[in-house]
Amino acid sequence: MDSPILRNIALASVIGGFILIVVHYGELPDRMPSHFDPQGNPDGYGHKGLLWLLAFINLGTYAMMSWVPNAPRDMMNYPVKITPENEERQYKNMVDMVLAMRLAIAVNFAYMIYGIIYTGLGRMNGLGSWSLWIFLGSVFLPIIYYCWRSYQLK
Repeated sequence: MDSPILRNIALASVIGGFILIVVHYGELPDRMPSHFDPQGNPDGYGHKGLLWLLAFINLGTYAMMSWVPNAPRDMMNYPVKITPENEERQYKNMVDMVLAMRLAIAVNFAYMIYGIIYTGLGRMNGLGSWSLWIFLGSVFLPIIYYCWRSYQLK
């Protein structure tokens, strides 16, 4: 799963969030949307500096999830009993899950940064009514899929 294309999309999303902030920071109002309701409408506001926090959380998450393939195998939390026969398959499956989630989280954070900036500039009206469902689906569907796959690989 750690294909160069998917890794580069995730990394570009992280870097793109920083670039968006740098390019637009000077024109942003001091008070920016910082929280959105389930329909994607802003319902909380904070200082524009909070955008940097989002960008660094995205970077930190990307870095930690990139380390997982190098982590000791016994640090993984497997949904099935690990045996010498299935250890390699299960480990690879769990690494694939983490890398799929890394992509989903990086893209979602980049979109949140984009949405906050463009809502703050008055060019968007929130994140969109579908944003919560896309975020939840893109994070939880890989978990469900790879846990199901783990049972298939017993």
